Amino acid sequence: MMKIRIVQAVGAYRKNEVLEAAEGQARLWIARGLAVEETQRPLLETATADPQLEHADATPRKRKRL
Repeated sequence: MMKIRIVQAVGAYRKNEVLEAAEGQARLWIARGLAVEETQRPLLETATADPQLEHADATPRKRKRL
């Protein structure tokens, strides 16, 4: 299998769509100028901890006695 990006609409595939195709089919589309080999790897998402957190201030207040 080979990962390719479609550069010109082919059948049911739209322009800029990335797909995995059999190597023979992928090489044929690349040779005809319908696709290019996809070299970009999937982006990884990372999470970072936010050091500045806000907390609710719920200090009890004294009631006035009547």
